[in-house]
Amino acid sequence: MATSPRRPYHGDLRAALVAAARSLVVAEDAEGLTLRRAAATAGVPHTAAHRHLADEAALVAAVAAQGFDELRASAEAVPGGPLDRLHGIGRAYVGFAAANPSLHRLMFGGEVPRRDAHVELSDALAGTVPALADAGLAAR
Repeated sequence: MATSPRRPYHGDLRAALVAAARSLVVAEDAEGLTLRRAAATAGVPHTAAHRHLADEAALVAAVAAQGFDELRASAEAVPGGPLDRLHGIGRAYVGFAAANPSLHRLMFGGEVPRRDAHVELSDALAGTVPALADAGLAAR
């Protein structure tokens, strides 16, 4: 009896798909990002991707949410008083954009037309905006 080759097991297939999609965004930008390509990059059948992400918009939203979470974390990590935080958060934002140009374009672009339709992205935005605005408010 012949056995078929086993595909790698992903304990968290959704996370593996998002990581694969992010690597595609970094390598090629968000244009042409599909669930099928993310699944192929993750080494799983494309049919499995639909069990974890509804469509390409959900995939893009998940990658963007991850970016916003990272941006928020870098803003929140800036130490110092109000003026130091204002400058530091500005540098953190510019540094993030320079280090992640494709991800930054995806986060602030129009790839996800209804951001509020994706809870994960809405939550990430809701946490990031105050973290960035905090420096400006604290400097007053």
